[in-house]
Amino acid sequence: MAINSNTHPSIWIDEQPEANGTFKNWSKETLQLINTSTEKNWILISNAMNNLVPEVYDFSFLNNIEPDKNITLIVDDSHGIGINNQGLSAFSSLPERENISHVVVASMAKALGVDAGLILGSEKIIMQLKSTSTFVGASPPAAAGIYAFMHAESIYKKQWLKLQDNINLLTRNLNQSWKYAPGFPAFLIDDATIDQQLWKHNILISSFPYPTPASKPINRVILCSWHEHSDINRLCNTIGLFS
Repeated sequence: MAINSNTHPSIWIDEQPEANGTFKNWSKETLQLINTSTEKNWILISNAMNNLVPEVYDFSFLNNIEPDKNITLIVDDSHGIGINNQGLSAFSSLPERENISHVVVASMAKALGVDAGLILGSEKIIMQLKSTSTFVGASPPAAAGIYAFMHAESIYKKQWLKLQDNINLLTRNLNQSWKYAPGFPAFLIDDATIDQQLWKHNILISSFPYPTPASKPINRVILCSWHEHSDINRLCNTIGLFS
């Protein structure tokens, strides 16, 4: 088993994985570990992206795994589903190999705004999960929310386009101090006081310690499709006062 250190705490086996460094380094180390090992069956666990930096992960390294290795890849796409890949999940972007089984799990409560979760995988894997006591005993989401989700495709498409327009406007007005991934609405800055400075101007941004309460706080601007250009221009003008 190989677990990326940036994987969400909800799918840690026990405590934070020992692996450190970037996803690129983890992928290289994992590839070498698998291909040089006599073990044939492997489970890989990772987020689809690091939403804090942010960075969308590239799983193409899996194409270089020896064909005699059997891989089960579990990916948490909670932060990317509804935004990345034209709003689709990471499932369609994962390498397709006969020796690799994909499982994508995600909360739908973030970009999709539905109090529910989902699991994507092959029919065989889904049927196996449905036979577990954990699945049978789980509480279903509210029917009203799922009904609205199933009938809101045109609304999601419209709001996704508006969000991308908002992202483009903000990126054109930020300097190189900010870190972001193309098309993703989270903007990180290594400034411990910017949240307090913006708060003085009645602008509230995301600021909290992660992944544990003792961790250093991270400060990010998070855009939504309900933000208007006037909101973004006001934010940029305010940032310009002290940057």
